[in-house]
Amino acid sequence: GVTVAINLEGDPLQFAAPIHVAANRYYLPLADFVKQIGGSLTSSGPLVTIAAHQRTVSLDISRRAYVVAGATSYLKQSALVFEGLLYLSLFDLVRMLDLRADWDEDAESIALFWNREPLSRAAQPAGGRPALIRFEDVTAAQRYASEESLEKLRIVFDYCFARSIPMQLGWVPRYVDPGRGIDNAPAEDYSVHNAHFIYTLDYFADRNGLVGLHGYTHQYGNQVSIDSVEFDDHHNTSESGVRKRLECALADADTLGIDLAFF
Repeated sequence: GVTVAINLEGDPLQFAAPIHVAANRYYLPLADFVKQIGGSLTSSGPLVTIAAHQRTVSLDISRRAYVVAGATSYLKQSALVFEGLLYLSLFDLVRMLDLRADWDEDAESIALFWNREPLSRAAQPAGGRPALIRFEDVTAAQRYASEESLEKLRIVFDYCFARSIPMQLGWVPRYVDPGRGIDNAPAEDYSVHNAHFIYTLDYFADRNGLVGLHGYTHQYGNQVSIDSVEFDDHHNTSESGVRKRLECALADADTLGIDLAFF
């Protein structure tokens, strides 16, 4: 388990079982979580019914599907079982129960709040050309090394989603800065910040965003990621060099369960 603390509306949640982490996602014990937030849970085989905060969720674990007010949605990640207890990812719990999450990386804590600002979506205006937004050079470091930067990203994602603006995101799976001894790949390295970053990628995908690979490290040799070039006439020019980096990037996406739309 991990030591990250979770609270709801300022009240700490005290779980009898540990919080687990897999692929830099936090998993919380479902029954205990529902009880801690003042809800109720009944189950029959893979079917689970949750009632909390005037919201009823009908969850089918085997299909990764849940129904709220007649609308069907799907879990981002499959439920996991640890020591006989059913766990769901933090992101899926937040989305399923209509919560918001405020991360404090230094304190290793996450504050949950009931969502008081539901998004309303507006269609793009008829006629003319649609706006297309691409977020470039997104990696778990550099300009996205802080909790504030990731929170700001999610705010912009919400803005685009509310206005039906198509979004793409160019993700760099591994950030390296050899001179400073930095080599950070969320597929391999656990940290609260990396978990926050993966939460943000899940959030983007849930806002109908398309994630693509923008290289593997976005650098070459002893150069620094993002600030330098990975593929051009002078860097990684052989088929084997390109293939190796492409395969590494795809393997990281697979490990993290990130669905890809482009390279």
